Amino acid sequence: MACPESRLKCFLHYGCEDQMYIPSRNIKHSFHPEKVKSIIELLQNEEAQKNIVATIVKVFRNGYIIEPYASLYALAVVIRKAESKSQNKIICDAYRSARKLCEYNAAYFLTFTYYLREIAKLDFKKGFGNGWRKTIQKWYCNSDALMLAEAVTKVGSIENWSHKDILSLCHLKAPDDNIGVSAVMLYIQKGYRKAFERYSNESAASKVLQYLSLVDQFRKAESEAAIINLIILNGIIDHCPDKFLKSHEVWLALIKHMSVEDLLSRINRMSKLKLFRQREIVQEVINRFGRDDDVANIHPIYVYVIRKQYEEGPNLAIEFQYLQRQRQIEASIEAAGADENSVAAAVEAQHIVQRQPPPRRSVDLINSLSSLFKKSLLNLPPTGLRYLIALDMTAAIASRRCFFERFVSVEDAAVLVALCIIKAEIESNIKLVTFMKPNEGTESIREIPICKMEESMETLKGKLSTMDAVPANLSLLLNWATQNNEVYDVFVILSDNLLNATGVRDALKIYQENVSPKAKIITCSFTGKLKKGKELTQSNMFLICGFDKNVGRLIEAYSRGSF
Repeated sequence: MACPESRLKCFLHYGCEDQMYIPSRNIKHSFHPEKVKSIIELLQNEEAQKNIVATIVKVFRNGYIIEPYASLYALAVVIRKAESKSQNKIICDAYRSARKLCEYNAAYFLTFTYYLREIAKLDFKKGFGNGWRKTIQKWYCNSDALMLAEAVTKVGSIENWSHKDILSLCHLKAPDDNIGVSAVMLYIQKGYRKAFERYSNESAASKVLQYLSLVDQFRKAESEAAIINLIILNGIIDHCPDKFLKSHEVWLALIKHMSVEDLLSRINRMSKLKLFRQREIVQEVINRFGRDDDVANIHPIYVYVIRKQYEEGPNLAIEFQYLQRQRQIEASIEAAGADENSVAAAVEAQHIVQRQPPPRRSVDLINSLSSLFKKSLLNLPPTGLRYLIALDMTAAIASRRCFFERFVSVEDAAVLVALCIIKAEIESNIKLVTFMKPNEGTESIREIPICKMEESMETLKGKLSTMDAVPANLSLLLNWATQNNEVYDVFVILSDNLLNATGVRDALKIYQENVSPKAKIITCSFTGKLKKGKELTQSNMFLICGFDKNVGRLIEAYSRGSF
């Protein structure tokens, strides 16, 4: 088992202490203290406990975490489980750090409060304590008034915890020396009208009241024209009522003020609303994607997944509905038994059921997403490490779908991950190989020539032949690298559930002793099934079961030694 600090870093990055990542749609509210035993172990060690809060903050700020709420949960566990008097400083540091991590982010702040209460319930405790009250006071009272107003109006409540509840619980009084913050606090407790009546004559609160007035107008707007006018004049996109989001005119105004990342996250929602039937919407999205700003932090895998969701998502839904209807008819035939009339009617119904035609997809939008994908490939940061990428190219992977992202085939996922590494790193630091059936005079490991400047998904697929391909064998790959004295920092194996992991631990140990002492292994089983997963989650090993938009970031983070 890995050391507590390593397990804690794994939890902070993706919400699990095991060196195994399994894509999950929502783990924000599924944490439990038993899932972070590493914190309990670290708190019992006098030396290790001194760095626990600093480690949490450092990981949160390193830019690679995919589950930011895990850091907030870890701080809440530290606060609740550090009970001895000697650990008071750790508790104070945890509260202080939580306030900094939640700065001007109401979603984080309310979720942190929710975690504190839920953990306290498990220990049959009720109160929050003075540390929490001081944290609340500083989060509200020491904030910039306008930024505080933006935060509390953007996220009003989470898990039945609202700003009004928190202010009432801690009996927080408005600060006399900060009129703007006092106006925001009165707005939280009694609404805009009371805040305006009380502070309309205070010049220090004018900007805050002006912003709160805009939010109030958004929420009370009754026409599309009023909403569009507010968006155009003020550039606010977070307070648009849901009832107006079916209007393509409203979306035209919103798109102009969205970042590329925000727009990408809304592509599938816009598709479900059938907005892309409007040529104006498609053109506005294409124009927004065409700009060079806001692309640096977008990973190509994220763009690719969004494009595939748009292209194939509705088709899979239609196919599922068709198969579901067919199963219902087959069940009714079985239930009919000897009743010939019922059976005949069910059989007739089975012939009538037809697959619905797939909805139209915008070719221009797909092409624009493809261009954005190519642009994002050029912005990948290099790690400076040496990689050996091994692909399982058995014929089955072309037809198999990835776990979680069902519209991406295993073949596409493998080629996509390999392409991202090739584009990010120096060409001389990368070798691409596949596993072949050994013939007389040939090796079972075959090298695939690559050219960084010319590679694309299409060119890579063209080079990867499935003829004579055999399932990936990790120990065979390590033995081959050892015999040929091939020096690598990271082995990346891209496969499905047919991966042979027998003897991998001993093979890695031999390779580290003879060739590269710090070598590590990243194994991707994109179907999410693996019989010998425990053999691939040892020290210096990281296992990914499934595929989603976060896989690229996690591979880079683990390669760099972030966890």
